[in-house]
Order: sequence, then structure tokens, then C-alpha cells
Amino acid sequence: MSADILEKLYYLRSHPFGDMYEAPLDPRTNPAHVSCYFDLYDWERSPLLQKVSPTKGLAIFPDDKAFANSGSMLLLIAGSNQTGRESLRNLILHKVAQDTPAPDKPPIVTELELEEGDRAEAIRQIAETFMYTYSDINGETKPARADLEKILEKATATRSTSDQSYYAATFQLWRQLTRPHCRKPLVLAVRGVYLYNTLRVVFNSTRHLFKFVIVTTDDPSNAESCRKLLADEKRNVGLIESIKLDRAKAAEYVYSRLFAERLKGSPYDARSLVPFSGEALDALYDEGPTLGPGENITWHVEFLYRTLRLALDAQLAALEARKQRDGIDALQHLALKDRIIGAEQIRQACKAIHKT
Repeated sequence: MSADILEKLYYLRSHPFGDMYEAPLDPRTNPAHVSCYFDLYDWERSPLLQKVSPTKGLAIFPDDKAFANSGSMLLLIAGSNQTGRESLRNLILHKVAQDTPAPDKPPIVTELELEEGDRAEAIRQIAETFMYTYSDINGETKPARADLEKILEKATATRSTSDQSYYAATFQLWRQLTRPHCRKPLVLAVRGVYLYNTLRVVFNSTRHLFKFVIVTTDDPSNAESCRKLLADEKRNVGLIESIKLDRAKAAEYVYSRLFAERLKGSPYDARSLVPFSGEALDALYDEGPTLGPGENITWHVEFLYRTLRLALDAQLAALEARKQRDGIDALQHLALKDRIIGAEQIRQACKAIHKT
């Protein structure tokens, strides 16, 4: 990457689509990531948790009053891989830690990946992972792990007659035993399962122990079915879905990334696309022959990121070669049309991506 070209031609301190965005954002490991989020989520079915905030992480977040009746909350995050789903999960976990009083930090987060199949076995895996996380990772000594294990062994010795939950009494008893000694919020974060009945079983089985149960899934339909069932049971449940971006939303995404990197004194305002042209974004939304009447072209953010990065990288490489030949001062006298990425460069980037 040519840092001097980004700075002198485009007034950017660094690449607006750089390596940071190759992996999910995680403010738990880098608090600066909070300001890097772009709100590409549908919050309509999540009344108690709302909207990305560049300063607070999340603009609306449930307080203790929200847990007065149910004691727990299920958050379903739906979307395909690399669409902001994992980044949102990390932001929620960061917010839980941020809102926890200092004496009770950090929250204890039990994280695991499950498979569809034997639901009783899935709940047993959650229980085993919790004991390991609570005692071995976080060093909590009361109650002792051996005491937790005895309770689980007794519960799993016989098969449950219900298919709505498994070993729920175990998690409830663990809550009663841990609470006098550990005030840290207990959070469960699960991925891998997607059927609505499985999601429901996970929550109903564990809700007495965990304050938040967070599930990431690539199946929005099953997530919505689960949400409806639990909402009818008066449970605290929310569904947030990562959405594809239309032309207008894509422009907002590019504006936000560029403005975050703009240097002071830049001639380009918050609504500038430079180093991209409006035609460059238009090219991403060219209507093809397969588009039906009334249909709109939308893209996942991951595709937009990859395309814009590839186009900008190609532009920087061409300008770098020119700089080596003519010097950086010569670049600063280039006409705007020679600095700006146009529609054809975007089409070439799209072709390159589709070949990989």
C-alpha cells in the first residue's frame, strides 16, 4: 500500500478497506474497533437492543429492569458468513462487559460450536463447557468444579422425558450455587445450530443460569420461528439480521469508511466518495438480464469490501508505478479524472473476484 499516495492525493491516513476488515471486528481485544462498525443490521425484531453507536457500541441496551421477570435474554443474530454477524456478536459481548460494574468484571462467557442432532447431548456439551470456563479458565473456586460435576452426573444418569428442555434443573441449581460467590454476568455464546426447535431448547434449558444467550445462525427463517415461539411465551428474545446493501446503503457504507480515515484539512467532506466516483458505485448495481420486474440489486458487505479494496489496490499500484517514474509531485498535478476510480475499474475488480 502506498501511504504517501493515500495521504497526498486522497487525504486518507490509511487504507479505508484495509486488513482490519478481513476478520470480524472485536472490541474486546481492540476497543478502537467500536468506532469502525457500520450499521448494516435490521433491528425491527429486537426491541431491547438497538442500533450501532460509534461511541457507546450500542445505542439501546437492556438494563437490569428488563430481566426482572424472565431473568435471561436470547439474542439471535442471523446472516451468512462474513456479513457482519460475528462482528455484531463481539460488539454485544463487549457491551455486556462495558455495562458491568467494575467489581463484577469481567463477564464469564461460555463459547462453543454445536451440531444439529442429539439435543440432550448438545445441552450436556454446554454444561461441560461452562464448568471448564467457570473453574479452569476464570479460576472461580466456589462452588468447586467437583460439586458442579456431581450435579450434572446425577441429572444425565436418566433421560429426560421432555423434548422442550434438558437438564434445566441442573442449570437452575448451578445458578443458586454460583450466585453467592460470583456476581459476574454469565453469558452463553453458541454457533452451529440453526433449527428453531434446537434454538428453543438451548434457551429453555440454560436460561436460569445465563443472563444472555447469544446464538449466531445462517438461517433467518428458523431464527424467526424460534423468536415467535418464545415471544408468545413472554420470554425476552430479539432477532437481529445482517442485511444486504442497496445502492443508497452502499454509498453510506463507503462514506463512513472514507470519512473515518480522512485527514484534517481535507477538501473532501463527509459525503465524498473520493477516490471513487459515483459511476464506480453505479457499476456495482448495473441491472443485468436476469433481474425481474420490481427487483433491486443488493450485495452483502463482504462483497462490497472485497471489490472496493481490489479496485483501490489496483489504482494505488498504478499510481505507485507512475510515482516511481515521475515523482510524487507529478501525481499531485494529475487531473481529477486520472485520480478517481471509475466504473470500468470496478467491473474489472468484480471479474477478478468472480474468477476466484
